[in-house]
Parts: sequence; C-alpha cells; structure tokens
Amino acid sequence: MKILILEANPHKDLSLDKEIRELRRVIDDASNPNQFLIKDGAAAKANQIQKLMLGFEKQDPNDDPIIVHFCGHGTGEKGLVFEHDNGERDLVSTETLAKFFE
Repeated sequence: MKILILEANPHKDLSLDKEIRELRRVIDDASNPNQFLIKDGAAAKANQIQKLMLGFEKQDPNDDPIIVHFCGHGTGEKGLVFEHDNGERDLVSTETLAKFFE
C-alpha cells in the first residue's frame, strides 16, 4: 500500500518531524510493515502534489491505492495551507482538493 506524506509548514511553527517519526513508527509496528511504501513530500508545494502522486504510479500502477497524509495547517472548510515558491502561504481550497482527488 502506497502512502504519500505531504508536509507543509509555511509559518515554520510546527514540529512536523515528530509527527512523521510517529507515523513511521506506527507503520513499522504494523503486522506486515513491508506492505507499505512511503514517499515523503517534505516542504510540499501545491503544484507538486500531482507529480508526487504520479511518481507512485510509475513504480507499480497495479499496486494498492495511495493514502495521502497531510501534515500542516488547514483552515477548516476553506482548505489546506501550503507554501508558495516565494515563501508565502498558498491556500488550496477544499473544492480544488476534492476535484483533484476525485
């Protein structure tokens, strides 16, 4: 099973390394940890999500679906906060995300 971990912290106020470490520990403690393939999208930008997901498809298009775990800030129904190329926050709306994952 493929897991994509997206990390975004434009405010530089979260300890994402701790969250990722805990996530990896849980996966390592699973009954069959070798069934998981983890790809880390550290400091992910909104325009990189599709490329990161397609990278998994190239590895094995017949493998289980991707689980996407987002570590960062959200704004409730407004969406998720990524970092823009210029370092500013880049809000990706819930509607845009829903259409993408659809």
